[in-house]
Amino acid sequence: MGVPEKIKAIEEEMKKTQINKHTEHHIGLLKAKLANIRAEQEQLQR
Repeated sequence: MGVPEKIKAIEEEMKKTQINKHTEHHIGLLKAKLANIRAEQEQLQR
């Protein structure tokens, strides 16, 4: 699975997850993972 596929998968999971008190932590982890993957992608492009 390449970087664009990982980004798309995480974004899809974020869309499906209903945001409430019980899922805030999970959404936060997904956002952090997404930021790390995007930073990695930017490093590869340089």
